[in-house]
Amino acid sequence: MSNKPCIPDPLVMSEYCRLSICPDCGTLHLNLPSRISLQFDISQFLAIADAFTRAAQILRGRMDQSSNPKRKAKVFEFDRSH
Repeated sequence: MSNKPCIPDPLVMSEYCRLSICPDCGTLHLNLPSRISLQFDISQFLAIADAFTRAAQILRGRMDQSSNPKRKAKVFEFDRSH
């Protein structure tokens, strides 16, 4: 990381977040609407992205299996005993 401040370039934007990367140091900046900003190196970001991708796949699978709207609420019930 250099001593000069990051000037990140936009990478991806959605209604919930903005992801930018600094071309000088390679830091990824994740900005959320509540003024939260997180910074990761590329390997950290990729590991977190993989975890989010897997979680999204699991949740989409659970939602697809539940065609009854009353059962959809159960999609998000988790065993918290661990």
